Amino acid sequence: MIDNKQQLKKLAKLPIGIQTFADIRNENYVYVDKTALAYDLIDNGRYYFLSR
Repeated sequence: MIDNKQQLKKLAKLPIGIQTFADIRNENYVYVDKTALAYDLIDNGRYYFLSR
């Protein structure tokens, strides 16, 4: 059985609290590029509410 520490090492690093894109890339954090989704929203919709 794999112990918890080994399982945690296999999980992807999430960029919680990371402020710059360069840090996200340089430190191998997970990044999902949703640029295509933004273009789709602009082309195919009328009203949008975007929240963080």
